Amino acid sequence: MCAYENTKELKFGYSLLQQTAYGTALAACSASHCSNTDDIFTFSNNKWSNKDSFGKGHKWATQRKTLSQDVKLSQTFQGTSWILGYILSYALGYVETTQPDPVQSPNVYQHVFKISSSAQLPVTTIWQELFPEKQIAVRDCLIQAFTLSGKKDEHVQVQQSIIGSGHYAASSVSIPDLVTTSFLLTHDVQFLYNAVNISARIMDFTFNYQNQVDEKGGYTLGSPTISIPDVGNIAVRSYLLKSSETSDLKFKMLYYDDTIKTDDLGNKERALTVTAVGDPIDTHYNHELKIDIPKA
Repeated sequence: MCAYENTKELKFGYSLLQQTAYGTALAACSASHCSNTDDIFTFSNNKWSNKDSFGKGHKWATQRKTLSQDVKLSQTFQGTSWILGYILSYALGYVETTQPDPVQSPNVYQHVFKISSSAQLPVTTIWQELFPEKQIAVRDCLIQAFTLSGKKDEHVQVQQSIIGSGHYAASSVSIPDLVTTSFLLTHDVQFLYNAVNISARIMDFTFNYQNQVDEKGGYTLGSPTISIPDVGNIAVRSYLLKSSETSDLKFKMLYYDDTIKTDDLGNKERALTVTAVGDPIDTHYNHELKIDIPKA
């Protein structure tokens, strides 16, 4: 086998388009992006054997069968406006896009990401090179969780956890070169607690978001299958449904007074806003990420 000696040469391809249906891969890749880690898609299988069956005359397995397949991927990136927009759109499931100033800044767009009320989150296709001239398209990819974190004098970090239906196929789609990115730095982060700027006291922060999905429930009677040579047909998920979502924001800060401690002990709700600013887009606007956590 001809393999890469350095996994830094591997490529991942992404699309900003959603799949129109489960099992239907997208036809084109719109961008590539580099991660901090060399993780690749991990495939796992649910297997059956007759090892625990009775009446064989011995305790050994004589029959085995692969029943179903799962696929997952975890990646960590330095936070850029592109990858954050990609992750937030798929993880939260709903986006409103406007142009704040189409006259002076026709290339500037504002994307407001909100938690979708639908149990069916959008899914997409992700492409990965395995080794030269060998590529797979992993379809039905759903962002199950993501984490945003930052420490002083570093890039904002973002980690995503992806789960798919288990369906993949060989692909020859062209993966573009790396997109031009604007990195978000922690020294440009503003942290508001109850509308009071406490940025200078923040040492680090972590924002976690997770979609609770029924991983087992996606395998149904009549589930689609993929055919693998010398193995046979293996079931993959028909769908992935979200039952709920959870999120939390944690931060470490220099002690100043008892305000936050008193609020915490008194179980008082307070609004939190975290804003990270990147490079200029034009003379009027910068790349910017804002996380709003209202009181209720």
